[in-house]
Amino acid sequence: MSVGPNAPLNDSCSIFQAGSAVSAVNAWTSAGFPADQIILGVPAYGHGYHVDPADALDALGNLRVNPPFDRNQQPHGDSQDGEAGEDQCGNPVPPGGLFNFWGMIDEGYLSDNGSVVERVDYVFDECSLTPYVYDPSSEVLVSFDDAESFRLKGEFISNTGLAGFSMWHVLGDHEDILLDAITEGMSR
Repeated sequence: MSVGPNAPLNDSCSIFQAGSAVSAVNAWTSAGFPADQIILGVPAYGHGYHVDPADALDALGNLRVNPPFDRNQQPHGDSQDGEAGEDQCGNPVPPGGLFNFWGMIDEGYLSDNGSVVERVDYVFDECSLTPYVYDPSSEVLVSFDDAESFRLKGEFISNTGLAGFSMWHVLGDHEDILLDAITEGMSR
């Protein structure tokens, strides 16, 4: 299994065409649904995965897009992530691996202004238009949305004439970094 984008804006150039904002809006508008009645959902969170350093980084030390992950070692997310435990039938349930945007700051992946800290690797996937960060010390890769991906989603909303956006959940943002970025993109 490979790590994929958290909420891809586009997937037309990807080998993993599992859906994106572009393909979903195209499908709805092609079916006759008015674009000005569509709201784009955007996440203020990301998902963490355990990724071996040999899989995460290429020979030059650059973070790869869509590396394989170990589904048997689900990392714990931020302080609001669910703990490992058992379900109603007694089966083991791993932690969720969920990181709110503010949680990525609290956990040291991002600085207070939302930029990547020096000790983690970063890549922006030019196909999905979403970022990934990787902490080699914990071997955790997080697929998420940042200010740049939100700004691009705002531009998409404006360019396609969508009605607006809905963020889940707005409390996942930090000092309106994501909210400001998407509204800036919508005003272009």
